[in-house]
Amino acid sequence: MNTEAIIRPEITGNWIDHLPEAALLVDAGRDLILSANSAMGRMIGSDRQSLVGTPCTHLFTDQRPQLIAFTEETLFRSHGWSRDFFLQHRDGHTVELEISSSRVGEAETQNVLLLLRDRRQLRTLRERHDANHYHRGGLLEWRRVEELFKDMERENQLILHAVGEGIYGVDAEGRGTFANPAAERMLGWRIDELMGRVLHRVVHHSHADGSLYPLKDCPIYAAFRDASVKRVGEDWFWRKDGSGFPVEYTSTPILDNGHPVGAVVVFRDISARQEAQQELQKALEEVETLKHRLEMENAYLQEELSAEYHFHEIFGQSEA
Repeated sequence: MNTEAIIRPEITGNWIDHLPEAALLVDAGRDLILSANSAMGRMIGSDRQSLVGTPCTHLFTDQRPQLIAFTEETLFRSHGWSRDFFLQHRDGHTVELEISSSRVGEAETQNVLLLLRDRRQLRTLRERHDANHYHRGGLLEWRRVEELFKDMERENQLILHAVGEGIYGVDAEGRGTFANPAAERMLGWRIDELMGRVLHRVVHHSHADGSLYPLKDCPIYAAFRDASVKRVGEDWFWRKDGSGFPVEYTSTPILDNGHPVGAVVVFRDISARQEAQQELQKALEEVETLKHRLEMENAYLQEELSAEYHFHEIFGQSEA
């Protein structure tokens, strides 16, 4: 077949090869492929030039009626779209298609441009796009929350430096966002050393006896998991040098538009209070011991006095 005689250069040219998707220019009236680009050749594993001048229905052997109806609709409406077609690759595998179509050229022509997309590749691209979208959204959310903590730190800097209790903040992943000087002194860490670290692993990783403190059991994290304030009267924090000290603390969730994004922890070293309680307990025990001893001595004296009284009474009667 002499394709030069039936293909008009001004219609085909080389513009179709610049399209990013597989493309066919088809004379629907004569069922003839006028042009195909390189992407089309790759889609079916063939040379694009081998397609030019061949019937379009040969590509869709089992779908000839559907293709005729689709091109007729395109000519009538000037455009069309379908996900009902498929092609056979040269290696034998089936390529499921999404096709967009449009009428091109002058009104009296029946030329149709078909843009063909591999649905499997589209799914891959969309999944990659969604992953990138969520990743970018996560970064933006992190920056927004980070700015929230920075604003809160600036607004409360005077308070943070003035109070005697240790105060630090964590984000929704438990990473340090700020700490006041009292927290630095009690924990032995500099503020810059705590920022960005998971503070449970730094200061709250173990109980006082050294046994592991699981993160899921930590009341500090429960505050922003449950969006509720947690108060603990006696617990144990660890210093940078490996020593520990007893604390009481309150973990308060930070909410942004009703959603917890972290927590603020206010803690106090209760070593002195516990020592005072132990001293008081010791003093009470000593008082109890002294009381018991005095009671025993008093009982002994009572027995002595009673014995002496009976002695005098008996001998006094004898002398009389």
